[in-house]
Amino acid sequence: FDGVFEAFGGVRPLARAMRLAPTTVQYWKDARRIPQKHWNDVIAAGKSIDIIITLDALFDSSDSVTGKDVENFPPHMEGAA
Repeated sequence: FDGVFEAFGGVRPLARAMRLAPTTVQYWKDARRIPQKHWNDVIAAGKSIDIIITLDALFDSSDSVTGKDVENFPPHMEGAA
């Protein structure tokens, strides 16, 4: 989960990529939850800057959601050095 924010470089860059207020994205981070209605937009925003974000990465690694592979955190970043 935290890897999503780290991949973008923090709350403000993610908010900018999604054209949302930083306070909105900060709330997601504090709540450790990205609302499901924004998942596709987060994935698309990552793709637009060559960051691959999986659905698994959108979950808090401490969630007890079954079937989630927390070993894939943080999301893979293509082209990263």
